[in-house]
Order: sequence, then structure tokens, then C-alpha cells
Amino acid sequence: MSVNRSTRQLRFLIAILVASSLLAWANESRATTGAQEKQQKSEKQKSEPLPKLTELVGKVVDVHLNNNSIVANAKVIAISEGKPEHSIKSLKISKQNVKRPTQFIASKVSEIYFNGAPLDVTFDRKNRCLVHSVEKRIDRVEHRREVEKRLAQLRRKYWEPLTESDHERFMVKHRKFIEKAKTKMPRIKFRLVETQYFLFLTDLHPSEVDGYIVYLDLMYTELCKAFGLSPEKNIWCGKCVVVAFKSREDFIEFEANVMSNANAAGAQGLCHQSRDGTVIFSGYKGDTKVFGSVLVHETTHGFVHRYMTSARAPSWLNEGMSDWMANMIVKGTKIPNRQKRVAALV
Repeated sequence: MSVNRSTRQLRFLIAILVASSLLAWANESRATTGAQEKQQKSEKQKSEPLPKLTELVGKVVDVHLNNNSIVANAKVIAISEGKPEHSIKSLKISKQNVKRPTQFIASKVSEIYFNGAPLDVTFDRKNRCLVHSVEKRIDRVEHRREVEKRLAQLRRKYWEPLTESDHERFMVKHRKFIEKAKTKMPRIKFRLVETQYFLFLTDLHPSEVDGYIVYLDLMYTELCKAFGLSPEKNIWCGKCVVVAFKSREDFIEFEANVMSNANAAGAQGLCHQSRDGTVIFSGYKGDTKVFGSVLVHETTHGFVHRYMTSARAPSWLNEGMSDWMANMIVKGTKIPNRQKRVAALV
């Protein structure tokens, strides 16, 4: 099965996830907003100042295209204004390390994000340009408020967008955690490998680590595509911490002494998900050939944890997506059922 076909099928699973979650929330929630209240909110939204799209020149944006691709962290260098005031007929963008700028006509663009927020644009077929849609904005704001209300009932929340200083703060926390692990297990000769999105702490041979990092990078790219995110977006809090051991005994010791988890005996890997959004994977290679699959499977759980809200995805769907991703990235391996049962306890 090709990666592109698998990604499309994974997107279908994600659509089921969203639909099933909304259905569950709808069944548990009371009918709240009357027609009069909704009309008042709509009028308020219409009275608020709308963004002037032509003022995006010089700004860094994410451009979402109708073919489901995303051009992230692009600087707008020119805009051709349409007939309605402040509309966009076409825009020209440039990216770092790309020699030539790229121009997009309005009909190719589905949305523009600035500072992490959508500008609620739509294509005006009559005038062949991008304009701000009041209706789209109202629907988005109302939907978010309703979801926030239902998340509050579950004691969950939307993840807040992270600034560079937020990421730096989490990196300080991660490095303290790594030092703690080294202190608790001084006999282990740890080596830290840092990539764009992962901190890989291990006693494995460097040649083995390289292969596992390839798996993680490919997993991240494919999940971003499936969830409609740019692979250039860092979904983690700082980075995802991966702690990989040679032996089962060292993994169990780490879980007990560093993670305060005494129930790791039946697992080959575990994904620890914190309420503040941090994700830590720990596991061991041992003599088995499935560690790559375990690594991708459990880290996919971490990615799902960081997607949009802290609400837990239904177990059957969360496990299904993780299995799917592991089988797509690491060919020809399956994860033992015992590993899945123990991992579900964490």
C-alpha cells in the first residue's frame, strides 16, 4: 500500500474521530443557544473590525491550498488587490532557502493563517478574489465556544498556541528531566541525539539510532499531512522526549525510578502524556524486531494527545490510528497484544 493512499485513509479515520466526538458531545450536552441569542452574537461579530487582507504584505503567514497542501512560514511580498476593497486577487510569497517567490491566484487558496489564527477568507466567484467571510467567522467562533463549553464539562481544554519562549521553557524542563534520568541511572552510558522535533536519549549504538530517527521523522511528516498541519509546525511542547534502552531490565528500572511507574513489566514501550502537554516515550529494543513499530505506535499516541485539545480520543480509534501508522512506516511488523494491553494502562 502506498504512503499517499495510506495517508488518505488515515484522513478518513480522523474524520470519523471528529464526527464521533461531536456526536458524543451532542448527546451529553443540553440545547443552549436560542435563535435570539445567536442573532445577537452574529450582530456583534459583524460589528467588530474585519482584518484588511491587503495589509498582509511583509507579514509571515501559512497559506492553505485547495489541494490540501500547506505553505507554512511564508512571507507575503506582494498582493494584487481585487475589485472589492482590501480583497486579494493574487498573492506572492517567499520562503527561506527558496530562491524564487511563488504566486497563488485567489481560487487556489482555501484559508490564510496569521499568528496561528485563520483569517476566515472565502473565494468570491463573481469578482474572482479572496474576501473576508463574516459568516465563516461567525460559524468558527460559535463552534469554538460550544466545543470549549463541552470540553469544560469533561475537564479538558484547547491547547494554547505556544510561543518561542514557551518552547524554550519546555526545553529547559526537558533538559532537567534528562539530567534527572542520568543521575538516577549513573551506570548507563547515555547519549543524547537532538533532531528538529525529538530529544532521543539512549544507550543504543549510533547506527541503530539513525534508523529509528528516520522512522520518527517520517511518522511526524505523515501525521501532519493526515491532520491537515504543516510538517514545519512544531506540535510538541518544546520537543518530544524519547528514552530508548538496550535491555528490558534498564527500561523497567527507568519506569520505576524516574517515571514512578511500577507496571511496565509487560510492555516494550510506553507513551507518557502530561496535562501540561509534554510527551515522553520510553522503551527498550531487546532481542525483538518490533521495537521500531512500538516506537512509532506509542509516539503516534503522543501526537494525537497534542492535536488541538487535551480530550482523549476514543481508545479504539486512537489504537487504530497508531497501528495504522506503525504498519505504514515500519513494514512487515506487528505489535504484540500484550504490549498494547500494558501500554493502555499508562
